[in-house]
Amino acid sequence: MLRASFNSLLLLTAFAIAPVANAEEPDAQIPSGAALTQIPEFTDATLDAASHIPVQDGGRVKPLATYADFTLLGILHKRTLKLSDGRKIKPTEWFLRTVLFPERAADDPIFRVEDSAVLDEIGLGDIKRKKRDIYSYNELLPGRRRMVEKYGQYMKTDSRKQTRDQKMLISLAHKMFTFEDVRRTFVFAEMGVPARTDEQIKALDGRTQVPLSVALSKLHALVVSGEKPEWAGGVAQMSDMLGRQSGPLRIVAPLNSEEGYRADFLAVGDIVGSVFANDPAAVANIDFLTKLEAVYAARGDADKLEGAVEALQVDARARAESSEIYGKIGLEVYYNRLDIFYKGLIVFLLSFLVLAVSWFWPNKWVFRSLWALLILGAAMITYGIVLRCILRGRPPVSTLYETILFITATVVISSLVIEWINKRRVGLASAVFLGALGLFIAGRFEGIDRRDTMPQLGAVLDTNFWLATHVTCITIGYAAGLLAAGIAHIYVLGKAFRFKKNDPEFYRGLGRMVYGTLAFSLVFSVVGTILGGVWANDSWGRFWGWDPKENGALMIVLSQIAIIHARQGGYLKNFGVAMCAILGGIIIAFSWWHVNLLGIGLHAYGFTAGLKEALFTFYKIEALVFVFAGGVWLYDTYLAAPKSA
Repeated sequence: MLRASFNSLLLLTAFAIAPVANAEEPDAQIPSGAALTQIPEFTDATLDAASHIPVQDGGRVKPLATYADFTLLGILHKRTLKLSDGRKIKPTEWFLRTVLFPERAADDPIFRVEDSAVLDEIGLGDIKRKKRDIYSYNELLPGRRRMVEKYGQYMKTDSRKQTRDQKMLISLAHKMFTFEDVRRTFVFAEMGVPARTDEQIKALDGRTQVPLSVALSKLHALVVSGEKPEWAGGVAQMSDMLGRQSGPLRIVAPLNSEEGYRADFLAVGDIVGSVFANDPAAVANIDFLTKLEAVYAARGDADKLEGAVEALQVDARARAESSEIYGKIGLEVYYNRLDIFYKGLIVFLLSFLVLAVSWFWPNKWVFRSLWALLILGAAMITYGIVLRCILRGRPPVSTLYETILFITATVVISSLVIEWINKRRVGLASAVFLGALGLFIAGRFEGIDRRDTMPQLGAVLDTNFWLATHVTCITIGYAAGLLAAGIAHIYVLGKAFRFKKNDPEFYRGLGRMVYGTLAFSLVFSVVGTILGGVWANDSWGRFWGWDPKENGALMIVLSQIAIIHARQGGYLKNFGVAMCAILGGIIIAFSWWHVNLLGIGLHAYGFTAGLKEALFTFYKIEALVFVFAGGVWLYDTYLAAPKSA
C-alpha cells in the first residue's frame, strides 16, 4: 500500500508538469450537446427511475427528484417550467433536459427577475419586457461578467446593509451559478479525454478521444503498477480538468468495503481523485462512471435512454444499500408525489365553500359534509406530518416549516374538539379559516425560502429528546395562542357587524372559548419555556441569557399571564380579553418568526429571506383590526346603550 501511494504521488507530479497540446476534434462516440436538434420525450419509466436515484445534497441523502424539485424552485420560484412551445414540465424532467441537452436548456425561460432594475445594473436594459418577468440563460449571458463583478462588490457588504437592488442582483447571480452547476453535470461525457500525441493515441487503443472512464481505467492500471510513461501526464491532466469542470452533484454512492466505511457521496471530480489516490473503490467508481456516460450517449433515443437510466438507478441503489444509506428514498419520492399539503389546502378551500353554503342553507347534510371535509383535511395534515417524522427519524417539529404544519394541525383538531363540545359552529369556522390559512402559509414559506424543508439539523438541534419535549410543547403553546387570537377575531368582528346581536349567549360562549384557549396556551408556553431553559443549560451552560428567542418566549408568557389576571381581577371583560388576545397573536408571530430575522443570539438559525415584508403586512392588518375593535368598544360603551358582554 505504501509503495502504491508513493508511486501515485510520483505519477501525479508527472501529470502536473506534462505539456498540453491543442485538443483535436472529438470522435463520433463523444456526442455534442448542440448536435441534437430534437429532444426526445422522456418516458414515464425514465422519469421514475431518475427520480429514485440517490444523491447527497446539503449533507443529506435524498432522491434526485427532491434535489431537482428544490433546485428548480430556487431558480424559477415555481415547480413547473413552461417551455417556449407552451409545454409544462416537472422538476425531474427539467433536470434531465438541462443535464442532457445543456445548449437547448440555455434557451428555456427559467430565471425570474423580480425587478427589471437589476437588468439595467448589469447592462441588459435593452432586453427587459416587464417590471417582473422570466428570462433564459442565453438572454442574461451577455451581462454575466458585469453581474459577477458587482456580485463580488456587494458580497463584501454586510447583508443587513445591502440595498434591495443589491440583494436582487446577488439573488440572480446565485440562480445563474446554480443553473450553471446543473448544466455542467455531464461535461465529462460530452467532451471526453483527447489523445494529443502519437504515444497517447497508441496507449488509448488508437483513438483520438476516449470517454473519461476509459482514460481513468488506463491511469488506474498505471497507479497500481507504479509505471510512469510519458503519455500519462497529459491524459491525467485532461482527466482531472474534466472532473473539475463537471458539476458538483454528489451522485456516486459510497461503498462499504473491508477498507472501511465512507459516508460521503462522490461527484465526478471525486472519482478522478479516487483513481489517483488508489482508492480501493476506484474500479467500482469507474464502472459507475461508465453508466453515467451511457446515459448521456443514449440521450437522443428515448428507449435507449430509458434502459440506461434504469441501469444507473439499479447500480446507484445497490451501492447505497451496501453502505446502508439508501434510507427511505422510495418513501420520499412517494411523499413528494403525494403533495399532501397542497391537496389538503384544496380540501380546506372546498370546506370554505360548504361553510358558505351553510350560511344560506343550514341543512344537517351540509354540516355533515363540512365535518367530513374538515376531518379529512385534519387527517391529511396529520398523515403528511407522520410521513415526515418517518423520513427524518425526528419528532414532528424540528424546523420553522414544520412548526407551521404542526400548528395548523393543532388548531384544526382543537377547533373540531371545541365544536364537538360547544356546538356553536364557531369551531367549524375556525377550523376552515385557520386550516386553509396555515397550509397557504406553509406553501408560501416554501416559495419564499426555496430550500429543502428536510435539511440536516445544526449541532444544537440534533437531539430528539429536546425536540420532542421543549419544541413540541412550546409549539402547542403557540398554536393555542393563535387559535385564541383567531376566535377573538370572530368575537370582535361579529360584534362590529352586529352578527347575532340579539344572542348574548353566543358571545358569552365565544368569550369562554378565548379565555379557555388562552389558559391552555399559557400552560404549554410556561412548561415549554422552562424546558427550553433546561435544554439551554445542558447545551450552553446557562439556563437563561436574555437571547432574543428567549425574550420572545417570555413575552408570550407574560402577556398571557397579564390577560388572565386582568380577566380574573375584573379589569377586562370578554371584549377586552378578545382585543388583548389579538395583540397576543402579534406577540406570538414576532416571537415565532421575527426574532429569527434579527441575526443575533444563539437561536439565530432560522433566518428566512423575504419574510420580513410578510410579517410587517401581518402586523399592519392585525393593528388595524385592533384599532377597529377599539373603536367598536368605544362606540358601544359611550355612544350606544351599553349592555354587559
